[in-house]
Amino acid sequence: MRTNVIIFDLDDTLIDTRIRHYKILQDFLKEKGIEFICYRDYLSKRRQDSASNLSLIKELFPLAEEGFNEFWLQNIESEKYLQYDREIVNVKLLNELKIRTNSMFVILSLRKQKDIAENQCLSFSFFKNFQKLIFLPHSSVNPKLQFLKEFKEQFNVLFFVGDSTNDRDASLAADVPFYAVDTGFYSLSSSKIYPDINHLLLQLPL
Repeated sequence: MRTNVIIFDLDDTLIDTRIRHYKILQDFLKEKGIEFICYRDYLSKRRQDSASNLSLIKELFPLAEEGFNEFWLQNIESEKYLQYDREIVNVKLLNELKIRTNSMFVILSLRKQKDIAENQCLSFSFFKNFQKLIFLPHSSVNPKLQFLKEFKEQFNVLFFVGDSTNDRDASLAADVPFYAVDTGFYSLSSSKIYPDINHLLLQLPL
């Protein structure tokens, strides 16, 4: 009998990274003597316009665009900004799901610096619930798809939880059940989307 596995995205599923993104943009513009919009307006524009951080800079401050990509890549996974990430999953609910399903928990996330990502996870209380941490580099092809396919061959993958279109598309292509949470930057078109991970854990029909 194959081991049950439940796979979780990390960023904006188990933790909230949105302030980290905002602070990077705010500091980038501050160096250029520009005051950024407030955090609430930033989130609203990202979600309503399905805008990336770069497209937002281009729209609001087109003359400040130069150097943004370099600044972003240098800082997005730096400890200076990772400190703004906040745990949003209820560990008690997570543990109850683990016991109820008798499952191995896996984190599957896109991060460039694996060691830093693993160290960050150590600082969160949910870390003890996870047996595997998988960090894959960003790519033009969806790197989560191949991982899901390989894991499905080895284990009984119950489902994958994520917040992005990449998470959803990888699950569909790998024929893995997917649950969407609405705590990311983009609204997902899904027949069943949960406000956050805790609503999902409370309502899972398992």
